Amino acid sequence: MKKSFTILELLIIVALISILATAAIYFFNPFQQIHKAQDAKRKNDLDKLKKAFEDYYNDKGCYPKPSEVCYDEPINLCTGVGSNKKINNQICHICGNESDSPSFTPYLSKLPCDPTHPSKKYLYQVEGDTSISCSLSTEKACPQRYKIFSQFGSVSDKASDDLGCTLKGCGPARPAPPLPSVPYGYDYGVSSPNIAIKGSSSYTCYNITCQMCNTYARCMDPDISPGCVGRPLYSSCQACQIAHGGNPGACPFANSYDF
Repeated sequence: MKKSFTILELLIIVALISILATAAIYFFNPFQQIHKAQDAKRKNDLDKLKKAFEDYYNDKGCYPKPSEVCYDEPINLCTGVGSNKKINNQICHICGNESDSPSFTPYLSKLPCDPTHPSKKYLYQVEGDTSISCSLSTEKACPQRYKIFSQFGSVSDKASDDLGCTLKGCGPARPAPPLPSVPYGYDYGVSSPNIAIKGSSSYTCYNITCQMCNTYARCMDPDISPGCVGRPLYSSCQACQIAHGGNPGACPFANSYDF
């Protein structure tokens, strides 16, 4: 007589398979593995750009202008007040897949593009011309400093932490339209040798209200910021306010772009 499984045995087998499948997803999260692979590409892309930009500098004595590597018009980041506002830096985006992307041969056959573009984009930040009014659209004739930033898909990455970019704590210190109202927002970056990537110095924790606690290290120190331990932490006051339904305009902005 052929033996068959009882309903109870089948239920036990299904339950065991479900437990094993859940454990496999937990320990070998496929989405997390995809994010890590994409982040590895982002690091590699930025390293390629840095090498190409140094080759360009060795040939021309300048780093590329936005129009030479970006597919969009540069946005002015300005300092000063009123009519005295001057261009401090300019930002734009790099992606060789865009139809308006310029050619950068012979330094690169094709400019790299974020693997999830346009959801995430590589940001190019170059020093502007501090003698030019913010209302004018112009480029620095011979840029001498630059930074390139990327956003990661992984929640945590050692390379991001090592740079001081934890919790998206790197990038332009203040946004400029049409960028979002939250400053920083990037997890990783490379730069010219004469300037360093710096993380946010205005981390904020949420403990009933948004409380600025300075650097990430100070926010995590129970002796310096006891009210922040175990609380949600953000790379800027604006990010905290938006996350908790407040008015981002109530947050103070940095006095400079810290370029």
